[in-house]
Formats: sequence, structure tokens, C-alpha cells
Amino acid sequence: MGMIAFLRGKIAGVNPDHVVMDVQGVGYKVYVAPSLAATFRLGQEALLHTQLVWREDGPTLYGFADPRERDFFVLVQTVPGIGPKVALGVVAAGIDRVSRAVVEEDVAFLRGLSGVGRKTADRLVVDLRDRLSGLVPDAAGPEREGSGVRPMEDVVAALSALGYNEREIQSIMPVLRREWKEGREPEEMIRLALSQLAHR
Repeated sequence: MGMIAFLRGKIAGVNPDHVVMDVQGVGYKVYVAPSLAATFRLGQEALLHTQLVWREDGPTLYGFADPRERDFFVLVQTVPGIGPKVALGVVAAGIDRVSRAVVEEDVAFLRGLSGVGRKTADRLVVDLRDRLSGLVPDAAGPEREGSGVRPMEDVVAALSALGYNEREIQSIMPVLRREWKEGREPEEMIRLALSQLAHR
């Protein structure tokens, strides 16, 4: 984790690849996945978990709806040839789906990620397979149809955009994971989450 773990403030600007957050009068430019940027509206309160990356041209902030995404972003960059922009695209594909692809050596899926070629896909498998194998439940079992659309990440992003903090969201994650396994769609899970949070 970097020196700026998260930012909470108002969205002052929205672009396809970044947002500007007004935090007590200071505007922070934070690069995010397009799918996350699309959930924000000007003036809304938001919380982003961030990672500060130092490059030759200076520091850059990358933001995520979930701390797991931020940690995965850091992990992916330990693979030679993957920088922050490619890592952001990998995370945007869904960390559960990417983890499963790595563990199952699904190189074809990995090559379909933005900025990932054959050699990089092979390195992802070689370098991360053992580290991720314990994080993928039933890696050899059947996968729910549509799991590639990052359902859990989208639900977390929606709740974060509505102003709920990490502690509140994490408190209902066991319920959400159970409902997802039982076949609930993301829209239903968001409604369920709001109902659960309203009674806490």
C-alpha cells in the first residue's frame, strides 16, 4: 500500500480514464478503469482506494472501488513487462475471473486483456499461479455463466458510489457472496445490499 491509501471527497471531474476528486479543496487526478469512471457523477461523494505509482515523469494515483482490487493491481505489476496502465486493465477484467484464468492456465483469456500478449500471458501464469491458487475456490469446477462481467466488483463499486464506506460494505460481503453463488443477478444483489445496510 502506498502513502495515500484512500481518498474521500466530491467528484469534480469525470473522464473515460480518470476522475478528479475534490478533497478539502485539493483536486486529485486519479486514474480509474472506464467501467468505474462511468459510475460517477459530478458533485457526488465518493471513496476511492488508491495506489501511488512513481514513474520517470512523476507520481500518478490509481483508484479502485475495493481494496482487493488495489492489492491485485500491485501484485500484477510484479510480473515483468506489466506496468500500471496494463495492470489497471487486468484488474478491470475482474480479479476473480483473472485469478481463475491464471490458475487454470487459460492463456487465451489472458491474451484478450488489453496490453497483454502471449509472452506476458505466459508470465502471468508462471509468476502468479501458485500465489493465486489458494484464492480461487473450486478452481477446477464449473463456473457460473456470466462470471466474466465482474459482478461482485460492480456491486461494490455501486455501493461505494452511493457513499457507503469500506467497513460497511465488507460487513455484508458474506451475504453477497452467498447470494451470488445461489444465482442472484448484480441488480438484485445491490437491492439486497441496500436493504441489509439500512438495518445496520
